[in-house]
Amino acid sequence: MWWGGDMNIEGYDVLEPLGFGLAGTVWRVADRSGAQWAAKLATLDAAGRADQFARIHACGIRSMVPADLGRIAVISTIFDGEDVATLARRRSWCADNALDVVRIISHQLAQIHAAGLAHGDVSAANIVATRTGFLLVDPLLDEMGTTAHYRARELDELSRPTLAGDVYALGVIARDLGVHHSLCEQALSDNPRERPSSAQIAHAFARAGRSRK
Repeated sequence: MWWGGDMNIEGYDVLEPLGFGLAGTVWRVADRSGAQWAAKLATLDAAGRADQFARIHACGIRSMVPADLGRIAVISTIFDGEDVATLARRRSWCADNALDVVRIISHQLAQIHAAGLAHGDVSAANIVATRTGFLLVDPLLDEMGTTAHYRARELDELSRPTLAGDVYALGVIARDLGVHHSLCEQALSDNPRERPSSAQIAHAFARAGRSRK
């Protein structure tokens, strides 16, 4: 059953639902050339934040366009790979996969944080496998609240995204995947000031990655 026929996203045809998230339905849309994308509707308040992610080519976000009811549609690349929450339950999952997740995602977080942005919902379900590795997707735009399992103690479901909160969530992912490193353990500190930066974690795991080759 499809129920998106009356929706208007400027420059795109709405095809079908792709999935569901905190902001509601994510739609499969096609541009005038026929290329397909993911579209998530958001309020105008999210426009500035979505544009910042698009400018640094983060989280697969490509652009924003007007939508109906005074909203915007955030246009993103469609990734068909499975998420880490699913992959980590497979027998084929190994320690090297877990190290790659922490190495790659800490690097992506460091780039996001260097732009003055926080992702806001770093979780295994928001990391997808791609042809080239792993990608952190679906940042909070106008939604509130990190997924509870990954939420730092100083935050609640109405808290705005913070850099320290992202680092804590990365520490939870590392712990859940069995990755042991002093910086990952420090990332789980109850005191946000005692947590390392995402750049520090990225640097440490980049060095570890080179030593594995």
